[in-house]
Amino acid sequence: MELSKATKDYLMEQTKSLKQPAKDFQSMFESKNKRYFFWLFLLLTAQFIFQVFVYKSGFPGASGDDFFRALMTYEWRESPYLVSSSFGLISVLWFPTHFWITGLIYSLTNNLVISLTGVSILFSLIGLFILFHLAKTLFNRQTGYITILLAGFLPWQIWLGISMTEMTMYFSSILAGFMFFIKWQKDRKPYQLFLSSISFLLATMFRPEGWIFAGLFSIYLMVFLIRNRAQLTKHGYVIASAIIPCLFILSWLAYNFKTFGNPVYFLQINKLAVQNQLDLHGMTFYINGLKPFFLMLIVSPVLFLLTILSLVICFCSLKKNQRNYLIFILAQLAVMVAASIYGAGTTAAPQRYVLINIILLAPFAAYILNLLWNKRYGYIAVVFFLCIHLGINGFKSFCYPSYYKDTVKVGKYLKNSFELGLITDSEQISTELAFRRIAGQFLTTQKDFLILTSEHAALEAHSERPRNFLFNILQLEEKEILKKNQTVGNHNNNKGISADSSRISAKLKEMQVTRIILENRELMNMVPPDFYLEKMIGNYAIFSNHFIARSIPNSKLDAGKKFNPIRKFIGKGINLKGYKYRGGFFPNSLHILWELDNEYSSSDKYRIRMAFSYLPNPDKKFERIVTPIFHWYKIDAAADSLLVEDNIPLFLPDNMPNGDYSLKLSLVKQDSDSINPTVEIGEMTNKGIVLLPVTLISSKREVLADFLGSKNHDWKLLAKTLVVL
Repeated sequence: MELSKATKDYLMEQTKSLKQPAKDFQSMFESKNKRYFFWLFLLLTAQFIFQVFVYKSGFPGASGDDFFRALMTYEWRESPYLVSSSFGLISVLWFPTHFWITGLIYSLTNNLVISLTGVSILFSLIGLFILFHLAKTLFNRQTGYITILLAGFLPWQIWLGISMTEMTMYFSSILAGFMFFIKWQKDRKPYQLFLSSISFLLATMFRPEGWIFAGLFSIYLMVFLIRNRAQLTKHGYVIASAIIPCLFILSWLAYNFKTFGNPVYFLQINKLAVQNQLDLHGMTFYINGLKPFFLMLIVSPVLFLLTILSLVICFCSLKKNQRNYLIFILAQLAVMVAASIYGAGTTAAPQRYVLINIILLAPFAAYILNLLWNKRYGYIAVVFFLCIHLGINGFKSFCYPSYYKDTVKVGKYLKNSFELGLITDSEQISTELAFRRIAGQFLTTQKDFLILTSEHAALEAHSERPRNFLFNILQLEEKEILKKNQTVGNHNNNKGISADSSRISAKLKEMQVTRIILENRELMNMVPPDFYLEKMIGNYAIFSNHFIARSIPNSKLDAGKKFNPIRKFIGKGINLKGYKYRGGFFPNSLHILWELDNEYSSSDKYRIRMAFSYLPNPDKKFERIVTPIFHWYKIDAAADSLLVEDNIPLFLPDNMPNGDYSLKLSLVKQDSDSINPTVEIGEMTNKGIVLLPVTLISSKREVLADFLGSKNHDWKLLAKTLVVL
């Protein structure tokens, strides 16, 4: 049967189109394009170097999700899976594609943290490369350069680029989807639409938000087909391109239906998690609906406002493909607003979920700057603006979330101990989460459980020995840790803790525990006497039952650190030499420098009384009693002068407002085996030592929620919060 001439021509056209991607890619490297590739390469190299600097400065991670994702990658390497069986609901909320990729890389590198971080860096650079071509396709080459300068060095772009999350993979997929889509709108080459559909398919396999983009993409193509119904034969590839992005969506809905009897079970779990873990302070659905825009403003106030200004100025002059692109993004934002009103969202670092919207809109802001560049002396204003923009973002990039900074340091210390043979593969490590379980000190709130499990996961991930942790995350069940009405205290109320030391010691020995890592001071009082303080890292104390590993104060400690000098005699052989707050605007610990002289006796039992008063209303106050760190040092005889660094965690009780507090320290002597002290001593007998005021908050999210919910209109506190968001 001989084919018709029309059919032959159509097949020839399709054959040529299959060769076109290679030709287009080759043309990018022709001599006429070498110059712009040099500048693009320079920008990407600059971002890479800057990311390395931020990472090397001590960046711990974008959120607690980093560590859980690392452990899921670890599990995949042990036993490749379609859906993890060890992580419970997390496996339903998080799609597996990220772990398949990182798990494969981890199998090759054998370094868990570097594998995940390296993948994020790689895809952040790929994403910027694609962003340049997207802006270039929408407008022009110079707009592409400016777009990278505007969006490529945003703090959250830098942080996610060195995190252990899937976000840069997701961003790259979305950007590639749009780039090929815009190219198809201009050239109508089938391969461009196929590549666009595959990119959006990949986006759906990384993040649920990708489903919105994929759905809108498929809807657009269906409308396109309806409008061109007389040419379905010619546009048959469009039908395939409309179906491809939906393949994973349909598969995941089917999996949820088969496993849980509900195709959208994972969405319901997400909503429930958000509602259980966040106190919305009575905020109306109007405020919830504005949350995506508010978060975009926080991510980059300058870029967000510049984008709005640019859209107002140039909207009427936009070409058809530019306008379609903008409508696409605005439609996705509308769906996100609806989801926020419904109650969907995230419990940690919500800025990362709107960053893609800022990046996608950045070409419009860049276009306005490009127009200004072409005006007389306009380039001076543009260069000045970009320098200020990059300078501010560069500074803020080093003001990263630091909650897990000490936790990561402890994890790395444990990794080094394993590599040196100081901890063997047969030994087990207990974190606070596990130690509470052994001691019968159960948690009462979901918030405390999330904090401790995240810290536990961070220690496991950065030690790269999760199987050596007691009750490791791969086998942890929440119901066994979180029990109601079975606690004697929390971070802010640690009075009255008691436990059978011999029972705890026997349990630890049975489980082959040789290291105990604790942050809670009063839990340290429950550590059996056969464990010695091995090392202090930040707020964490590492106890070991290896006597040779015990730590002693350092008589030659560098006292040149930036302490606020005091030098007060506060007890027999004890001087408070200096202090400082750690944690920036919102300190998370009080760093104290103690001086012990030869009159100090380790047989004396001391406690620190910390009295906090809320400055706007001094009647609101709370008190903490904590044990100083030198209590756990085994000091046979003090030298003429021993210096001991102490980090005391700072927490705000749930019933206290966010804001500025005065802090008065008193040292008390314990005259019995009870925890509660009875006698004040030294220079603090009457007045105590008043330290500099300190700003305490439960969380930045709580500050914003209080302000928006009309609970606390502290503008100064709001300004501090916005600076570090």
